[in-house]
Amino acid sequence: MTDQRSDDCEIDVPDGGADVRAVASRFWPEWDWTAAHVTHGAFHKVALHPEGLVVRVAIGRDAAARTARERGILSALSRTTVSVPLPEPLDTPAAAIAAGASLVSRVSGRPGERADASSADGFAAYGAALRSLRDVPLPRLDELPVPRAWCGGPAWPSVVADRLVPRLPTSVRAFAQDVVGFVDGSAPTDLVLVHGDFGPHNMLWDGPRLSGLVDLDHACIGDPAIDIAPLVGIHGAAAAAQICTDEELSRAMQHRASLPLQVAAAADLAGLAGLRDHALRNFSQRVAEGTVFDPAGSRPRGSSLGSR
Repeated sequence: MTDQRSDDCEIDVPDGGADVRAVASRFWPEWDWTAAHVTHGAFHKVALHPEGLVVRVAIGRDAAARTARERGILSALSRTTVSVPLPEPLDTPAAAIAAGASLVSRVSGRPGERADASSADGFAAYGAALRSLRDVPLPRLDELPVPRAWCGGPAWPSVVADRLVPRLPTSVRAFAQDVVGFVDGSAPTDLVLVHGDFGPHNMLWDGPRLSGLVDLDHACIGDPAIDIAPLVGIHGAAAAAQICTDEELSRAMQHRASLPLQVAAAADLAGLAGLRDHALRNFSQRVAEGTVFDPAGSRPRGSSLGSR
């Protein structure tokens, strides 16, 4: 189980705090963690136990609050019926949560390859996984956090404006605030359950069958375009158009433009300066290259932002 392995977060983070095996042994001593496989994403260190257990240890500040929020997401989803398997929260003492550690179930399967962007069949698995999320009745999910809670929630625009924009080159500052304003103000009527970091890096496979989705840390009730945005970043807007409407694709391109600013905000709040600065460089470089909406350089239709 990894997290944030999207095109906006391909960066090694320094080890923070105690070794994740030591943390796992401290709070779950009944299991031998010496053989656990250790990996990490941008905001977590992870120990994968051979017998199907996963310990996640948050990196950076506010680890306890972040861990509690992430466990709340998994608890809410465990009380619903999602056709694709998801991790479930397991017994975790309060002291572990206070230390930013959480025990969850391991979803079976192996990480898959990226879909063939030129083939409708290659994108079928993405569409099927999205349908499994969008079919969940919303009244059962009122405990989920608001969109972008992981990077500030309602405070995200002010985090960007006050703490990140001053770190950007002058030439991209106004554009950054425009992008944030669009995403924050976008209010489509077709709200659904969204994964929040939807892509092959968070999909597991049993042969040709999708066996599970992992890393639900960003899950919320929100714009379906949120889950198209990472696919735009990975495969390009033309390929992503195979599984969404034109309106969703346009919004997804706006969301994709904002992803480095979301990562940078979350990193800044967590005290991860290296990750924050990497994400801000990503944003600035994409604006300069004309790839901020789409790696292929296309721009969203019907939006004033697309003229920049």
